[in-house]
Amino acid sequence: AILPYCQALEKLAPHIQQVSMESNGKGVSIEGVQLPYESGEIDFG
Repeated sequence: AILPYCQALEKLAPHIQQVSMESNGKGVSIEGVQLPYESGEIDFG
């Protein structure tokens, strides 16, 4: 869970959720080559 600790961060969780949803299912490299393995995301925080 992403819990904002001040009002200035109230839109952070929806933004992270949108970025995560847009990142799901990517199966090609930066060069446009199909990846030979499943890809995923890493969230730091």
